[in-house]
Amino acid sequence: MLTLCLEISEDIEKFPQADLTANRELEEAYIEAIEQECIFALIITLCEMMGESDLFQFKVGGFGLDSWPVDVTLHLSTVIEQVTDVIDSIREERYPVELDFYEQGMQRTLVFEKGNSDNLLRITCYSRTSWVPEPASILTNKDDILSQLVTLKSSFVRAVKKLFPGLSEIDFFTEWCET
Repeated sequence: MLTLCLEISEDIEKFPQADLTANRELEEAYIEAIEQECIFALIITLCEMMGESDLFQFKVGGFGLDSWPVDVTLHLSTVIEQVTDVIDSIREERYPVELDFYEQGMQRTLVFEKGNSDNLLRITCYSRTSWVPEPASILTNKDDILSQLVTLKSSFVRAVKKLFPGLSEIDFFTEWCET
């Protein structure tokens, strides 16, 4: 079984909206991402700010480990930047498709392929470290994985809209949200 989720603390409703000017480095990264209209640079900045709040936990498990050593700041941003393409590829049955946890120390790739029936996916985990996935491949329900990926993206979008409401005005972010 594979688990991918972003847990959001109930305290998010009480949390004040982020003040970008409180962190000059993040403010500069945010402004640069907006000026370049680069969704990936913006995602990295948002994940850094979310990681500082302690309101979020990014959870991944499977292939012999119930809990992978992932965090919001680094690992969530690399997954979120890929999630739309992975969702689209699975929906359109364009296989294989990869979800790469490429950051230093993690270095794992999940490869999604068509299973032996219409609603099954084979997910194979490849490690580029000394960690060995056990089992290396699983068969799982396509709808379950799609649901997890869509929920992961929608949880991220909900959190961003709550903490950084000005983003709802930025065209390239709202376009990414809708894809």
